[in-house]
Amino acid sequence: DNSNDEFSEYSKFSDSTLSDTTIHEFTPISNEKPKKKRVAFGECEVREYRVVVGDHPHCKSGIALSLGWEYSERTKVYSTDDFERFRSPFRREHFRQLKLSASQRKQRLHLVSGYSRSYLDRLDAKRSLQRKTRNA
Repeated sequence: DNSNDEFSEYSKFSDSTLSDTTIHEFTPISNEKPKKKRVAFGECEVREYRVVVGDHPHCKSGIALSLGWEYSERTKVYSTDDFERFRSPFRREHFRQLKLSASQRKQRLHLVSGYSRSYLDRLDAKRSLQRKTRNA
């Protein structure tokens, strides 16, 4: 009677010791071939969020960008294949290609989000002073 070993039919138990730590591994015993795991995606819903002034501490020059909480009620729904085809030409080889210069970020805040140039210039000067004070 193997009443103490409730996993004996289903698992092979191996015990390995590493320093003072004991590691227990349970490996299922089965004569069936493992089934291939598949993942499928149906649709991709895209929301557009507002670009706002951010406060990321690693932004070394200019004004940081962030996504606001507000988003457009008009969502776009694509099949996954259509979405991948659409974004394919815009994919970047490396994350550095996603980086915007200080002037590009300022221009985006002005043109896309509607911040005035005078407001952005004052904010840029304030953030520059804050960085200098923090690094001093």
